[in-house]
Formats: sequence, structure tokens, C-alpha cells
Amino acid sequence: MSSRCAAVLLCAVAILVAPSSHVYGQQSEATLLRRIDSLRVELEDATDDIVSVMNRRTTERADERRAATTTFEIGPLRVMAPIEQADLAAEIFESVWREDFHAITGSPSLDRSIFTFEWWRTQPAEVYLVAMTDEPGRVVRRIEISRTWVLTRDALRAHVRDAIWTALRDDFPIGTQMRSWVADTRYVGDEDAYRSLATIGNGASRSCLTGDIQGCSITLRLSSAGPAQLADWFTPPQRQNMVRRATQPWTARVDRLDPAAVSCLDRDDIGACDTVLARIDWVEGVPTATEVLVSALWHAVGVGGEGAWERAIQDPGASPHEVLERASGLSTDSLVTDWRSVLLERRPAVHAGLGKSALVALFWILILAGFAMRSTRWRLA
Repeated sequence: MSSRCAAVLLCAVAILVAPSSHVYGQQSEATLLRRIDSLRVELEDATDDIVSVMNRRTTERADERRAATTTFEIGPLRVMAPIEQADLAAEIFESVWREDFHAITGSPSLDRSIFTFEWWRTQPAEVYLVAMTDEPGRVVRRIEISRTWVLTRDALRAHVRDAIWTALRDDFPIGTQMRSWVADTRYVGDEDAYRSLATIGNGASRSCLTGDIQGCSITLRLSSAGPAQLADWFTPPQRQNMVRRATQPWTARVDRLDPAAVSCLDRDDIGACDTVLARIDWVEGVPTATEVLVSALWHAVGVGGEGAWERAIQDPGASPHEVLERASGLSTDSLVTDWRSVLLERRPAVHAGLGKSALVALFWILILAGFAMRSTRWRLA
């Protein structure tokens, strides 16, 4: 079919580019136009043949991709992977679900999601295309990663963990208080949450670590506080940033043209900043790491046990402290106290990772020394 099309094209080109004197010497204009029309019909037929071949090949490729994949379920998770990686995918998803999410039930977002998995060496197998074709009503969540960049299974588990958390996060609708509270942060464990809490760098987080539960609640943006603590817990730049956050259009809590706000942000008048903060629920703008907030959410779900996630998402308009209390079954103070104790128990050792780093450094030193000893200068010496 392609040779037929080529022949037709060559004939059409030959007629169109032939010298006009030759053409008009042999044929009348009417004869030439009839010939062009006949060639146009043949060209259209050949083009239809080519499109048909291409469509058939596309269908064949889709069938080949589909035959090379398999779909399975881990709890409420629906996973699609290449057949040769099905065992690996099942192992990774099962371990992540068991260790981090086993208490989750009743998630509408997970119900409408399908996770496509592939840890590829040379090029991807386009598993997500199969999922998009076979599961048009589902949200396709891709976990398709090159082994060049993700070298270990632990790193792969981290990607799977983030993908599941991203799906669960969608149970909090965009625009709600809880969605703003959890933001777009990645999933973190207790050790990473402790590191983030310890490095926030304000008085509230430091007081939390030393046992002040109100400091913990303020750090988590769960309870209000009067202006008396502002100077003790937050530096002048932090208080100015809290006002700046409150004037953003998406918060709309303070008019940017308010005289006190203008003095605070444009003239660096920290007294004016404190005046603005005294008029609003400033705890919503407390500088903190979102990973710390998400850690508190997962702790509440873990403490709450069966049905905790369903209780957490049942009221889209609920505030963060209402969600955490409903999920955990505890008061805010009790939950925060328990959460802080768990973080302290699982805080990382200060020397964590140094031994491995030292071994890596020693390895490269030996390698470079070996190359140096093989050089001409060293041998002649």
C-alpha cells in the first residue's frame, strides 16, 4: 500500500513540475485537469489505506502493552504493573500498606485511583497508557521510575508511600481548611518529623520540645493564643512574615492597604505587625514545617484505629483541630501530648549516617590514591 501511494505521489509531482511548454504541447488544459483529478482520487484512497494501517498498528501496540501488564489489589489499592515486575510491585505495595496505611478505610480517593508501577532500566513500558485506556473512570497515579535515579528498594518504597499519601490527601477537597493545612507536602516518618520540628527555629517549637503543650498546639496551628506570647515565641522577621501571609489574596484575613499592615510590611515597623496580629487569629500563620502537621494527622489516625480516616474526612468544612479530635477520639491537648512523646521516643541519633558517610569518603580516598600511585610521576619516583 505504501508503494502504491509513492507511485501516485511521483506521478502527481511529475505533472506539476514538468515544463509548461512540454505539457501544453502534448495535452490540452482540460485533459491535464482531468488527469490531476484522477490522481487526487488515487492519492486520497492511498492516504486512507495508510491511516488504516497506522490505526491497526496502534491497536496492535495497545494490545501488546495490555498483554504485558497485570492488575492486582493490595487492600483498597488497585495496582497495574508489567508482568515481569508484578511480584516486586506486590512486595513493595504490600509492605508500605502494612507499615504505614493499614488503618485507612473508607477513602473515596483510593477507591477511584489506580496506581501504575514500573521500575525500568532502559525505557518505560507505558503502563499508564494501558491504565488510561482500560480504566477511563479512574485517576491514574504513576509510579514509573528509572533505576538510574532510584537505586534502592527503600527509595522505591518512599515513592510508593508518597503516591498513596497524595491520593489520600485528595480526600480533603481543595479550598478547605484541612487541605490548606496539609498543603502539598510529602509523607514523612516520625524521625523526619522530629528533625523538621527541631529545625523550625522559633520559640514555640522549642518550647514544644521542652514540654510546653501549648507551644506544641501553637506549632501545629491547632489552638489560638493571645498576643502576649508573640515576642517570646517569634522573631520580628517571623512576625512580619505572619502578617504578610495574612494579607495574601487566598487568605484574605487582613487588608493589604490597612495602615498598620502597610507600616509593618513597607516600613518594617514590628510594633505595627504586632498590632495587626493582635486583631486576628494569628495561629493560622505560625511558621512551621508542613511535614510536622502531617505527622500529627497520621498520629491521630493511628491512635483512632478502626474508622479513624472515615471520621477525619466526614466533614469537609471541619477545622484541623476538629478533624484531629474526631479521628483520634482524644482532646487536642491529650493528642498533642501523646504525639510529642512519640516523636521524642523516635528521634534520630545525632550521629546517624556519619558512619556510612565516613565509609563512602574512605572508599573514594582509596580509589583516588590508587590512581595516583599508578601515575608516571609516582612510578618514576
